[in-house]
Amino acid sequence: MKALGRAHEWRGWMERGEATSYRSIAKKAGITSSYVQTILPLAFLAPKLTRELLDGRRQLRGRLVVEMRRGIPVDWAQQVDRF
Repeated sequence: MKALGRAHEWRGWMERGEATSYRSIAKKAGITSSYVQTILPLAFLAPKLTRELLDGRRQLRGRLVVEMRRGIPVDWAQQVDRF
């Protein structure tokens, strides 16, 4: 839950122009840019997947984390099919 919240916070920073890169997010948040690269894609998940994470029907383990590290599709339908 914390990672999902952070990802959406960072997305807000980007939308408002407060951060423009992984490095600038990392510097502002006091973390590493590699952590930002791993977590930020959560802010772009399909709403269905986000709801399942929040409801506890899906967890950030195993296949989901592996796929996120490889890169997730932009298309929400493809995300749902893949995960």
